Amino acid sequence: MPLDSRGTVLFDHVFAVLLIAGLPVYAQVFYQWLARRSGRGIPDARVGVYRIGSTVQWLLVAVVLVRWWSADRGWEELGLGQPAATSAWYSILILFLAAASAVRIWNQISVDADARRTIYEQLAELDALLPRTRRERNWAWLVSITAGVCEEILFRGFLFWWLSGFVDEYLAMGLVALSFGACHAYQGWKGIVKTTLVGVVLGALVLATDALWLAIALHAFIDLNSLSLAHALLAEEEGDVDFAELFEQAPLPTEGELEDEGWGEIDGSSEPRIPL
Repeated sequence: MPLDSRGTVLFDHVFAVLLIAGLPVYAQVFYQWLARRSGRGIPDARVGVYRIGSTVQWLLVAVVLVRWWSADRGWEELGLGQPAATSAWYSILILFLAAASAVRIWNQISVDADARRTIYEQLAELDALLPRTRRERNWAWLVSITAGVCEEILFRGFLFWWLSGFVDEYLAMGLVALSFGACHAYQGWKGIVKTTLVGVVLGALVLATDALWLAIALHAFIDLNSLSLAHALLAEEEGDVDFAELFEQAPLPTEGELEDEGWGEIDGSSEPRIPL
């Protein structure tokens, strides 16, 4: 870790502690506040929380970027440099597989009520956070993009750089994944484990590509798909829109069409899961 001035080092330490210890507390308190507001039926409770949460993340990233620029550090140290030359082909492959998996899940829930019920039950613990209306969905999309960009810069960018000054980079990335999981403690123990594992995967991609770009794209896509699924299911549950109409407006391949393309028979007994 470059120690270019005492003030810069102090800032690094304070900001790292804020991410490790402060953000989990902030996220927990913030989610409980949203749950109370939603429970009281306050209009646009979720939209307000989406706005505040996105603003806070962008402000934190702005602080990091300004300090990085003022300290004249290389952007590649933050993961914002050019990715490894050999990473282009498997980055495209990973994003294609993620998109193909999402299409398959959407197709399955369009024809399988049991699959929709399974995913709905998985969403129950985050009920207060998930979008119901189209307006909430649109703001949730902004939250997804914000999470993809900001959380990657904050955790697998800044925090990884800071920890790498004390421990091996692989251990540092593992600690980053644990910190990332702790920030999702409001989702319960299952949520912590799930997001920690997601953090491990994203961290491995950062180490493999020497940059944040693939992790940013995949993180944003996962959140966009998850919150879109949640909106489709909860909008049906709340009576805001009929689930079948969603697929009439934007039709997906039918089960028979997928079989014709060689995807194989859809197994209605499987339980597709969406990472949040």
